[in-house]
Amino acid sequence: YGTSITQGGCCSRPGLGFVNWVGRDLGVAVVGLGFSGSGIMEYEMSEHLARIDASCYVLDCLWNMKSRQDGENARNNHRMVEVNYEPFIRNLRAKRPGVPIVMAEQCDVFMKPKNGKDVFIKSLYDKLIAEGWKDLYYLPKEKIYTGDHEGTVDAVHPNDLGMQSLKNAFGGVIRQALKIK
Repeated sequence: YGTSITQGGCCSRPGLGFVNWVGRDLGVAVVGLGFSGSGIMEYEMSEHLARIDASCYVLDCLWNMKSRQDGENARNNHRMVEVNYEPFIRNLRAKRPGVPIVMAEQCDVFMKPKNGKDVFIKSLYDKLIAEGWKDLYYLPKEKIYTGDHEGTVDAVHPNDLGMQSLKNAFGGVIRQALKIK
């Protein structure tokens, strides 16, 4: 579940979207729920995701999670993450106990330092692990893009090369979550 990046919005053909690529590489069926500009983890969306009999859930929404009413200042605003993320993941886990969940930081081709969103979800991840959550996985931004600056069309949306980088990163953590050798 994620954004236009998850949707594969800028790869040259659908088969090169990282979600589809991961499915082929791991030999598993995938449901790619990428929503351009709308992957914002509304509580109601966790209800819909929980109805999918998934073997693993991947949460990759941070690019879209900003407060739109703040205009230009919204780029660095992480209030929406603070409001939406924890209730979303707790409801998903309550509805689908035992199903692995992957939490992904905001991918960044420029490998900038962690932003407030990344810091918040890492602290939430640590909190949930301390509470005893099992089958919870974390994907830091440093593992998502190669950092070569050639992997996107606009410094955000991955092209085919960027999708390969995402496929490797997400595929690795999903392989671990599903215990695939």
